Amino acid sequence: MKIRAYNADRDFPVIKDWITDERTHAMWCANRTSFPIEKESFDQLLKDIAERCNDKPFVALDENGAVVGFFCYSLNTDTREGMLKFVMVDPARRGKGLGREMIRSATAYAFDETGAKAVQLMVLSANERARKCYEGAGFTERHRQEGAFSYQDEIWDRINMVIEHPILQKCPSKLHRDFMDYALGFFHENHCKALLKGSIYKDTAHQFSDIDLVLKRMDQKTVKAFIYGYGEVALISRTKRPAGIIIVIYQNGLSLDLDFRDKVTREEIENSDVIGQRFDEDDIADSLQRSENIPEMDEESNWKSMQRLFHRSLIKWLGGNQELGESILQEIVDFLEEEKVNVPALAGKYIDDFEIVLNVFRDHYTLDRKYDSVVRELLKAAAVVKDGKMV
Repeated sequence: MKIRAYNADRDFPVIKDWITDERTHAMWCANRTSFPIEKESFDQLLKDIAERCNDKPFVALDENGAVVGFFCYSLNTDTREGMLKFVMVDPARRGKGLGREMIRSATAYAFDETGAKAVQLMVLSANERARKCYEGAGFTERHRQEGAFSYQDEIWDRINMVIEHPILQKCPSKLHRDFMDYALGFFHENHCKALLKGSIYKDTAHQFSDIDLVLKRMDQKTVKAFIYGYGEVALISRTKRPAGIIIVIYQNGLSLDLDFRDKVTREEIENSDVIGQRFDEDDIADSLQRSENIPEMDEESNWKSMQRLFHRSLIKWLGGNQELGESILQEIVDFLEEEKVNVPALAGKYIDDFEIVLNVFRDHYTLDRKYDSVVRELLKAAAVVKDGKMV
């Protein structure tokens, strides 16, 4: 199914007879326009909502290009919440899932083209068919206004339904949701191209998961605005294996893996969520090509690169991958021993061993106060884990 802008001269003759009785008309528009639908009053309705809310009308087309649906859409740029209004489907085509398909196409347009973080709509309680259609497309009831509308001797509730951006639906915690909400808005407003990979894309993330982003090359100003615009940064580091990925750890404990690219592969796009602008053919190559020194950073000493592994060890261990968490901790021990730093014998208990290694590291190298605080907070969380689960 495709959607396109409504053309009054071409489309009104098709849709004008879809509302066949007064009760259906009341459920559709709450009597905001005349029944039967007349072009003059319908044009005035569209003009009014365009002036007040910047609504734009659309039609939905089937595989043969025939008009099978109609809706209006607007975006509140302050809240980044879109709104669908005056949804209707050709009654001769009902029962074939076209309404649900049109709503999904409309929300995809809202998320991908207008940068909406959520889409809402209103439906009257008497319109059970429409409500079930919206539920089938992923909408849920947010609130209702009881007795908001009357039709003859009937009293109907006005129900507000909403659907979040699919990426926000997959976020495992408020921390992740808040960041991805920020990222969605930033990338749309700044015309950036990005891919969301890793556990959030796969819908397997836990509350301690990091966020994996592939970012098309940005200028230095935009990179800094993105990283520092979200919150207080505790640590920024660059990986050596693989080379060039930027690790950002915020003071609230959230961590990012930022992989800046000149080129991405088609396979990556197919196995990621695209955020912001679409990637075009010039952005795609047979093999990935990383951008160099974005953001610009001085070469790190080995111990500075190593310190970020305390955080990584903890989040892997807290997420249930205890073997990997312990392996990363051992990597720090190996580094210390290569540096001729004496590490006491470890007892084989992760929390105890972690504290020993952390204290040894701090005795020889200076951890940033903000980063040290983040690690300490995660360590408190790890102390209440039992059998790999939070208690």
